[in-house]
Amino acid sequence: MERKKIIYVIVVMVGAISGGLVPTANSLAINAGLSESQVLLGQSGIGLLALLLLFILFKGYKDFPLISFGKTLIIGISLGLTGFFLLKALSELSASTTVILQFQFPWIGILIAAIYRKKMPSIQHFFVIVFILVGVVLGSGIIESGLGLLSAKGVMFGMLNAFSYALYIFLNDIIEPDLEWPKKGLGIACGVFIVVMLTSFSQISQLTTVPMSSLFLYGLLNAVVAILLPIICFSIGVPKIGSSLSSLVSSIELPAAIGATILFLGESVTLIRIIGVLIIIVTILYANRLDDT
Repeated sequence: MERKKIIYVIVVMVGAISGGLVPTANSLAINAGLSESQVLLGQSGIGLLALLLLFILFKGYKDFPLISFGKTLIIGISLGLTGFFLLKALSELSASTTVILQFQFPWIGILIAAIYRKKMPSIQHFFVIVFILVGVVLGSGIIESGLGLLSAKGVMFGMLNAFSYALYIFLNDIIEPDLEWPKKGLGIACGVFIVVMLTSFSQISQLTTVPMSSLFLYGLLNAVVAILLPIICFSIGVPKIGSSLSSLVSSIELPAAIGATILFLGESVTLIRIIGVLIIIVTILYANRLDDT
Protein backbone atom coordinates (compact mmCIF):
# COMPACT_ATOMS: atom_id res chain seq x y z
CA MET A 1 0.00 0.00 0.00
CA GLU A 2 1.32 3.46 -0.91
CA ARG A 3 2.46 5.69 1.95
CA LYS A 4 -0.04 8.39 0.99
CA LYS A 5 -2.88 5.87 0.98
CA ILE A 6 -1.83 4.65 4.42
CA ILE A 7 -2.25 8.22 5.69
CA TYR A 8 -5.84 8.30 4.41
CA VAL A 9 -6.49 4.89 5.99
CA ILE A 10 -5.36 6.35 9.33
CA VAL A 11 -7.62 9.38 8.79
CA VAL A 12 -10.66 7.12 8.28
CA MET A 13 -9.60 5.02 11.28
CA VAL A 14 -9.56 8.15 13.46
CA GLY A 15 -13.08 9.01 12.30
CA ALA A 16 -14.29 5.47 13.06
CA ILE A 17 -12.74 5.39 16.53
CA SER A 18 -14.29 8.79 17.22
CA GLY A 19 -17.69 7.44 16.21
CA GLY A 20 -17.19 4.54 18.60
CA LEU A 21 -16.72 6.98 21.48
CA VAL A 22 -20.10 8.69 20.92
CA PRO A 23 -22.25 6.38 23.14
CA THR A 24 -19.77 6.77 26.01
CA ALA A 25 -19.51 10.55 25.55
CA ASN A 26 -23.32 10.82 25.49
CA SER A 27 -23.60 8.67 28.63
CA LEU A 28 -20.98 10.76 30.47
CA ALA A 29 -22.96 13.91 29.69
CA ILE A 30 -26.24 12.37 30.87
CA ASN A 31 -24.57 11.02 34.03
CA ALA A 32 -23.30 14.55 34.71
CA GLY A 33 -26.89 15.81 34.82
CA LEU A 34 -27.55 16.95 31.26
CA SER A 35 -30.80 15.95 29.55
CA GLU A 36 -30.98 14.33 26.11
CA SER A 37 -32.09 17.65 24.59
CA GLN A 38 -29.22 19.54 26.23
CA VAL A 39 -26.71 17.03 24.86
CA LEU A 40 -28.16 17.28 21.34
CA LEU A 41 -28.42 21.08 21.36
CA GLY A 42 -24.91 21.46 22.77
CA GLN A 43 -23.13 19.10 20.39
CA SER A 44 -25.01 20.18 17.26
CA GLY A 45 -24.67 23.90 17.99
CA ILE A 46 -20.95 23.76 18.72
CA GLY A 47 -20.37 21.35 15.83
CA LEU A 48 -22.17 23.64 13.39
CA LEU A 49 -20.27 26.74 14.53
CA ALA A 50 -16.92 24.92 14.24
CA LEU A 51 -17.67 23.64 10.74
CA LEU A 52 -18.94 27.09 9.70
CA LEU A 53 -15.62 28.61 10.79
CA LEU A 54 -13.71 25.94 8.84
CA PHE A 55 -15.99 26.55 5.84
CA ILE A 56 -15.07 30.26 5.90
CA LEU A 57 -11.39 29.61 6.63
CA PHE A 58 -11.03 27.24 3.65
CA LYS A 59 -13.19 29.50 1.43
CA GLY A 60 -15.81 26.81 0.91
CA TYR A 61 -18.30 29.48 -0.15
CA LYS A 62 -16.62 29.65 -3.55
CA ASP A 63 -18.43 27.60 -6.19
CA PHE A 64 -20.93 25.98 -3.82
CA PRO A 65 -24.25 25.62 -5.72
CA LEU A 66 -27.44 25.76 -3.66
CA ILE A 67 -28.53 22.40 -5.07
CA SER A 68 -25.37 20.77 -3.69
CA PHE A 69 -26.01 22.33 -0.29
CA GLY A 70 -29.57 21.00 -0.36
CA LYS A 71 -28.38 17.48 -1.15
CA THR A 72 -25.89 17.47 1.72
CA LEU A 73 -28.69 18.56 4.05
CA ILE A 74 -30.33 15.18 3.37
CA ILE A 75 -27.18 13.39 4.52
CA GLY A 76 -27.13 15.54 7.65
CA ILE A 77 -30.76 14.78 8.46
CA SER A 78 -29.99 11.05 8.51
CA LEU A 79 -26.98 11.69 10.79
CA GLY A 80 -29.13 13.90 13.05
CA LEU A 81 -31.70 11.12 13.40
CA THR A 82 -28.85 8.73 14.26
CA GLY A 83 -27.87 10.94 17.20
CA PHE A 84 -31.47 11.36 18.32
CA PHE A 85 -32.22 7.61 18.31
CA LEU A 86 -28.87 6.87 19.96
CA LEU A 87 -29.71 9.04 22.97
CA LYS A 88 -33.19 7.53 23.20
CA ALA A 89 -31.66 4.03 23.20
CA LEU A 90 -29.10 5.02 25.84
CA SER A 91 -31.92 6.18 28.12
CA GLU A 92 -33.31 2.62 28.10
CA LEU A 93 -30.24 0.37 27.65
CA SER A 94 -26.62 0.15 28.73
CA ALA A 95 -24.06 1.82 26.49
CA SER A 96 -22.49 -1.52 25.49
CA THR A 97 -25.85 -3.03 24.50
CA THR A 98 -26.69 0.12 22.53
CA VAL A 99 -23.37 -0.20 20.68
CA ILE A 100 -24.12 -3.83 19.80
CA LEU A 101 -27.52 -2.83 18.41
CA GLN A 102 -25.98 0.02 16.42
CA PHE A 103 -23.74 -2.48 14.67
CA GLN A 104 -26.74 -3.88 12.85
CA PHE A 105 -25.96 -1.19 10.29
CA PRO A 106 -23.82 -3.45 8.03
CA TRP A 107 -26.63 -5.89 7.18
CA ILE A 108 -29.18 -3.08 7.05
CA GLY A 109 -26.85 -1.32 4.63
CA ILE A 110 -26.73 -4.49 2.49
CA LEU A 111 -30.53 -4.46 2.23
CA ILE A 112 -30.68 -0.70 1.49
CA ALA A 113 -28.10 -1.09 -1.30
CA ALA A 114 -29.96 -4.13 -2.69
CA ILE A 115 -33.24 -2.18 -2.82
CA TYR A 116 -31.51 0.82 -4.43
CA ARG A 117 -29.80 -1.32 -7.06
CA LYS A 118 -32.89 -3.56 -7.46
CA LYS A 119 -30.68 -6.61 -7.02
CA MET A 120 -31.18 -9.42 -4.53
CA PRO A 121 -28.32 -9.93 -2.02
CA SER A 122 -26.18 -13.00 -2.67
CA ILE A 123 -26.39 -16.14 -0.53
CA GLN A 124 -23.10 -15.06 1.08
CA HIS A 125 -24.70 -11.79 2.13
CA PHE A 126 -27.58 -13.67 3.73
CA PHE A 127 -25.03 -15.65 5.76
CA VAL A 128 -23.47 -12.33 6.80
CA ILE A 129 -26.85 -11.16 8.11
CA VAL A 130 -27.36 -14.42 10.05
CA PHE A 131 -23.92 -14.30 11.67
CA ILE A 132 -24.30 -10.65 12.66
CA LEU A 133 -27.62 -11.49 14.32
CA VAL A 134 -25.95 -14.39 16.16
CA GLY A 135 -23.27 -11.96 17.32
CA VAL A 136 -25.95 -9.58 18.55
CA VAL A 137 -27.68 -12.29 20.60
CA LEU A 138 -24.38 -13.17 22.27
CA GLY A 139 -23.02 -9.63 22.55
CA SER A 140 -26.15 -7.93 23.89
CA GLY A 141 -26.24 -10.02 27.07
CA ILE A 142 -29.60 -11.64 26.33
CA ILE A 143 -28.25 -15.11 27.19
CA GLU A 144 -27.02 -14.09 30.66
CA SER A 145 -29.80 -11.70 31.70
CA GLY A 146 -32.75 -12.97 29.67
CA LEU A 147 -34.81 -11.19 27.05
CA GLY A 148 -37.26 -9.81 29.60
CA LEU A 149 -34.64 -7.52 31.15
CA LEU A 150 -34.07 -5.72 27.85
CA SER A 151 -36.32 -2.72 27.27
CA ALA A 152 -38.46 -3.22 24.15
CA LYS A 153 -38.50 0.55 23.65
CA GLY A 154 -34.71 0.63 23.97
CA VAL A 155 -34.28 -2.14 21.40
CA MET A 156 -36.63 -0.31 19.02
CA PHE A 157 -34.64 2.94 19.32
CA GLY A 158 -31.40 0.96 19.00
CA MET A 159 -32.57 -0.57 15.73
CA LEU A 160 -33.79 2.82 14.45
CA ASN A 161 -30.36 4.18 15.32
CA ALA A 162 -28.75 1.38 13.28
CA PHE A 163 -31.08 2.02 10.34
CA SER A 164 -30.46 5.78 10.27
CA TYR A 165 -26.69 5.21 10.56
CA ALA A 166 -26.77 2.73 7.65
CA LEU A 167 -28.78 5.27 5.67
CA TYR A 168 -26.24 8.00 6.53
CA ILE A 169 -23.34 5.88 5.21
CA PHE A 170 -25.30 4.97 2.07
CA LEU A 171 -26.31 8.58 1.33
CA ASN A 172 -22.78 9.80 2.03
CA ASP A 173 -21.57 7.42 -0.67
CA ILE A 174 -24.05 8.35 -3.41
CA ILE A 175 -24.71 12.07 -2.76
CA GLU A 176 -22.06 14.55 -3.90
CA PRO A 177 -19.11 12.11 -3.46
CA ASP A 178 -16.63 14.57 -5.02
CA LEU A 179 -17.67 17.65 -3.03
CA GLU A 180 -14.86 19.21 -0.96
CA TRP A 181 -15.05 18.36 2.75
CA PRO A 182 -15.60 21.96 4.07
CA LYS A 183 -18.69 22.28 1.85
CA LYS A 184 -20.03 18.80 2.49
CA GLY A 185 -19.29 19.07 6.20
CA LEU A 186 -21.20 22.34 6.60
CA GLY A 187 -24.23 20.96 4.75
CA ILE A 188 -24.25 17.80 6.88
CA ALA A 189 -23.89 19.84 10.09
CA CYS A 190 -26.81 22.05 9.04
CA GLY A 191 -28.93 18.96 8.42
CA VAL A 192 -28.06 17.64 11.88
CA PHE A 193 -28.99 20.99 13.43
CA ILE A 194 -32.36 21.00 11.66
CA VAL A 195 -33.23 17.61 13.19
CA VAL A 196 -32.11 18.75 16.64
CA MET A 197 -34.20 21.91 16.45
CA LEU A 198 -37.27 19.98 15.33
CA THR A 199 -36.92 17.40 18.11
CA SER A 200 -35.64 19.62 20.92
CA PHE A 201 -36.88 23.17 20.20
CA SER A 202 -39.39 23.07 23.06
CA GLN A 203 -36.55 22.17 25.43
CA ILE A 204 -34.30 25.15 24.63
CA SER A 205 -35.27 26.78 27.93
CA GLN A 206 -33.59 23.83 29.70
CA LEU A 207 -30.19 25.13 28.60
CA THR A 208 -30.25 27.51 31.57
CA THR A 209 -30.95 24.75 34.12
CA VAL A 210 -27.35 23.44 34.12
CA PRO A 211 -24.07 25.31 34.62
CA MET A 212 -22.82 26.78 31.35
CA SER A 213 -19.39 25.27 32.04
CA SER A 214 -20.89 21.74 32.04
CA LEU A 215 -22.99 22.46 28.97
CA PHE A 216 -19.97 23.78 27.07
CA LEU A 217 -17.60 21.03 28.28
CA TYR A 218 -19.85 18.10 27.37
CA GLY A 219 -21.22 19.90 24.33
CA LEU A 220 -17.68 20.34 23.03
CA LEU A 221 -16.73 16.73 23.84
CA ASN A 222 -19.77 15.34 22.03
CA ALA A 223 -19.40 17.78 19.14
CA VAL A 224 -15.82 16.61 18.54
CA VAL A 225 -16.52 12.84 18.66
CA ALA A 226 -20.03 12.85 17.14
CA ILE A 227 -19.82 15.56 14.49
CA LEU A 228 -16.43 17.15 13.78
CA LEU A 229 -14.05 14.18 13.56
CA PRO A 230 -16.42 11.72 11.81
CA ILE A 231 -17.60 14.25 9.22
CA ILE A 232 -14.14 15.68 8.48
CA CYS A 233 -12.25 12.37 8.51
CA PHE A 234 -14.75 10.49 6.34
CA SER A 235 -15.09 13.41 3.92
CA ILE A 236 -11.31 13.52 3.46
CA GLY A 237 -10.41 9.83 3.63
CA VAL A 238 -13.26 7.86 2.04
CA PRO A 239 -12.93 9.37 -1.48
CA LYS A 240 -9.21 8.55 -1.41
CA ILE A 241 -9.36 4.89 -0.35
CA GLY A 242 -12.85 3.87 -1.53
CA SER A 243 -15.98 2.78 0.30
CA SER A 244 -15.01 -0.91 0.58
CA LEU A 245 -11.69 -0.30 2.33
CA SER A 246 -13.30 2.46 4.40
CA SER A 247 -15.94 0.06 5.67
CA LEU A 248 -13.23 -2.48 6.45
CA VAL A 249 -11.20 0.06 8.42
CA SER A 250 -14.35 1.30 10.19
CA SER A 251 -14.82 -2.09 11.84
CA ILE A 252 -12.41 -0.79 14.49
CA GLU A 253 -15.33 1.32 15.74
CA LEU A 254 -16.90 -1.64 17.57
CA PRO A 255 -13.94 -2.64 19.79
CA ALA A 256 -13.27 1.06 20.39
CA ALA A 257 -16.87 1.56 21.51
CA ILE A 258 -16.93 -1.50 23.79
CA GLY A 259 -13.52 -0.60 25.23
CA ALA A 260 -14.70 2.94 26.01
CA THR A 261 -17.76 1.68 27.91
CA ILE A 262 -15.51 -0.55 30.03
CA LEU A 263 -12.83 2.08 30.64
CA PHE A 264 -14.96 5.18 31.23
CA LEU A 265 -18.34 3.80 32.36
CA GLY A 266 -17.16 0.75 34.26
CA GLU A 267 -19.50 -1.63 32.42
CA SER A 268 -18.69 -5.32 32.73
CA VAL A 269 -18.30 -7.53 29.68
CA THR A 270 -18.51 -11.32 29.98
CA LEU A 271 -16.72 -13.89 27.84
CA ILE A 272 -19.95 -14.65 25.95
CA ARG A 273 -20.38 -10.96 25.08
CA ILE A 274 -16.75 -10.75 23.94
CA ILE A 275 -17.35 -13.77 21.67
CA GLY A 276 -20.42 -12.03 20.26
CA VAL A 277 -18.41 -8.87 19.51
CA LEU A 278 -15.67 -10.91 17.81
CA ILE A 279 -18.26 -12.70 15.65
CA ILE A 280 -19.64 -9.33 14.51
CA ILE A 281 -16.16 -7.95 13.75
CA VAL A 282 -15.06 -11.04 11.79
CA THR A 283 -18.36 -11.06 9.88
CA ILE A 284 -18.00 -7.38 8.96
CA LEU A 285 -14.44 -8.02 7.77
CA TYR A 286 -15.67 -10.95 5.66
CA ALA A 287 -18.55 -8.89 4.25
CA ASN A 288 -16.21 -6.13 3.12
CA ARG A 289 -13.78 -8.65 1.63
CA LEU A 290 -16.77 -10.16 -0.17
CA ASP A 291 -17.77 -6.77 -1.59
CA ASP A 292 -14.20 -6.10 -2.65
CA THR A 293 -13.97 -9.24 -4.83
